[in-house]
Amino acid sequence: MTKIYLDHAATTPMRPAVRKRLHQLFGIDGVWANSSSKHSAGAEASAIVEHARSRIAALIEAKTNEIYFTGSATESNNWLLATAREFDLVTAVLSTEHSSLLAPLQLDSRNVLIPVDRDGQIQISALESILQKGTIGLVSVGLVNNEIGTIQDLERVATLCRKHRALLHTDAAQALGHAVVSVEKLGVDYMTLSSHKAGGPKGVAALYARSGSPLRPLLIGGGHERGLRSGTVAVELIDSFALAAESALKTTSLSSLREHLIKRLHALDAMFGLDISINGPSDTNWSSPHIVSLTIPSVHSTTFVEDLNRKGVLCSAGAACKASNPSGAKDNPVLVAMGRDSDRAHHIRLSIGHTTSMSEIDIAIERLEECLIGFGKVARTK
Repeated sequence: MTKIYLDHAATTPMRPAVRKRLHQLFGIDGVWANSSSKHSAGAEASAIVEHARSRIAALIEAKTNEIYFTGSATESNNWLLATAREFDLVTAVLSTEHSSLLAPLQLDSRNVLIPVDRDGQIQISALESILQKGTIGLVSVGLVNNEIGTIQDLERVATLCRKHRALLHTDAAQALGHAVVSVEKLGVDYMTLSSHKAGGPKGVAALYARSGSPLRPLLIGGGHERGLRSGTVAVELIDSFALAAESALKTTSLSSLREHLIKRLHALDAMFGLDISINGPSDTNWSSPHIVSLTIPSVHSTTFVEDLNRKGVLCSAGAACKASNPSGAKDNPVLVAMGRDSDRAHHIRLSIGHTTSMSEIDIAIERLEECLIGFGKVARTK
C-alpha cells in the first residue's frame, strides 16, 4: 500500500538538495571542525556558519547580527519568554499559540492571553484593551497557526504595539514558504524560525532579535552566538537550514492543491451529508496554503486518524507535540479558544507540502471515504 504523507505541519520531508548538501558536509571530506577553533579548518567551519546566518537574515530582511541559532523553535520561544521574565516584561500571548509559548507564559501570573475569534484570528479590540492598561512589555502572536493555518494580520498588531511601546514577537515556524516573513514589513521585534518545517534537518532553528531589543543569555560557559547561547555550533545543520529556507521561499504555492483538497471534501460532504466544517478563515488571504483543518462532528478524530493511518494516509488530529502530552485532554485547545462546542472541538489536520501531488490527494480522499464506510457513517457506493 502506497503511503500518502499529509502531516507536513508536524515535519516536512527533507528536500533532495538539502539532503545532498547535508551528506556532503557530514562526509569524510566535509566540514567537521569546531567553528570556534582558531586553525584553518575551524575558520572554514565558522565561515560556513556566518554565511548561513547572512542568508537567513536576507530572507527575512534582517541584519546578519540579529540572527541567533538554536536547537529548536521550542528553544527559541522559551528563550524569549525567559528574557521577558529577566527584564520584567509582562507578556500577552495569543490563546491559540504553540505550547512552547503557553507553558512558560504560566510562570508569571501577571501574563495574559489574547482571545481569538471563531476563525482563529486575533481580536484586535481585545489586544488594544490589554495594551491600554500600560503594563504589557511583550506581545507574542504567531504568524501561521500550526493547527488550523490561520494567518494573522501582524502589521496591524505591530501598529498597536508601537503605539503602546510593547515589543512584538511572532512564532513563524510554520510560515517559511507560506506567508510573508519580512521583519520590516511585519514590524516585529522578534521572530522564531524552524528548519524542519521548511524541508531542512531537525535539531536547528533560529531566533531573530531586532538590534536594541533585550535578550538575556540562554546558555553560558562557552561564549557562542555572541555570548548569548553557548554550545558547540552545529555547522552542518545550520548550513542545511539556510538552504532549506531559501528553497522554501522559491517553492511554488500550494494553493491549488489546497483548493482541490477542500473541493473534494465538500463533494464528499454533499454526497453523504456529514456536516463537515473547515476550520479557519474562508478568505484564502488569511489561510496558509499548506493546512486544512476539518471537523466531522459524528466522528471521533483521534480514532479516525488512527484508521486513516492503517489505510496509509498519514495525518494528525492536532499538533504532534500535543499528541505526546500526558494531560489527556479530549477537546482541542485551539478549537476551544475559537469558541467551538465539545462536539466540534476536535479536528483532523491534513497538511500538504513540497512532496504532495494532486493524485495523492485524490487517493487520500478515496481512503477517507473507505474509513467513513468502516465507521458506518456512509453507505457503500461501489
